Amino acid sequence: ANELPVAERLYTALTPNWPDNCGYELSLAIERWAFVLAGDGRTDEALAICENAWARGWTSEELANRHSLILERLKRYEEALDIAERGLTLPPHHDREALEKRALRCRERLAL
Repeated sequence: ANELPVAERLYTALTPNWPDNCGYELSLAIERWAFVLAGDGRTDEALAICENAWARGWTSEELANRHSLILERLKRYEEALDIAERGLTLPPHHDREALEKRALRCRERLAL
């Protein structure tokens, strides 16, 4: 929870002025904020900021990984699979393998 105040300040400072559909860098800050919120037990808030980021076009493989991980931990496999698959359509960075594995696990859980 030590990261909570720093992550919140970063998120609050950046998001109001950041334009839609050009937010790879912002998506990394949002991923970190979602990580901190989820770690603090605030999963609803973490999911809400992830969903807002997708809606505004602030996307990245890293954000897809965090978002789908939170959903998978909540056993919301269909949603986690959807996010993981969306993440796999984005330019690869660091989380490709994690997304592929999560998509596979969710498919197995859903018996697809």
